[in-house]
Amino acid sequence: MADETLLAADGVERFVLGMCRLHYVLATGVVPSKSNAGLYGLITFQPEWHRIIDEALRVRREPEAAGLYGTLGERGRDALAVVRIVADDARTLVVSPGGSRPG
Repeated sequence: MADETLLAADGVERFVLGMCRLHYVLATGVVPSKSNAGLYGLITFQPEWHRIIDEALRVRREPEAAGLYGTLGERGRDALAVVRIVADDARTLVVSPGGSRPG
């Protein structure tokens, strides 16, 4: 089911921008709009992830515009990969109850 959701355009938007948003909150303590979270993702994460973040922003802003991917499978693969990358990096931002960051 998660794979099917990631193949849908709104799934890409929700998952990719949602994870960028979560990362932003953990890094700054401020809750951004999803669009601002996407821009943050473009600044924060490696250029190899910019295409999928741009795709998520495209879906949010101009859902009728042509997509940046040739196939749904390719888009879904990149969406899942960036979600994992962002989640892994977000773990480094979480402060444990004792006040230290995980190692």
